[in-house]
Amino acid sequence: MKPRKADLHTLREPGTYPNVEDKAALRLARAIHASESTSWVTSWSAQERAEAYFNEHGLYDTLGECERLEALRLPDAEN
Repeated sequence: MKPRKADLHTLREPGTYPNVEDKAALRLARAIHASESTSWVTSWSAQERAEAYFNEHGLYDTLGECERLEALRLPDAEN
């Protein structure tokens, strides 16, 4: 079975919904951003890095990275 990939660009299209892969990448993007910034808006850069990380490492490693980065969350992060 071919591994599925996250594609956050498709979420901008009307009527699209995130699948498991997209949700994992979005969670990682929020974790990346919260470990780097206190802004409540998740940066596009964090989304790009999260999508690339998911597509290279897969779901299991992405969820592990989420846990690691969520522990590093800045105290004032609002996202």
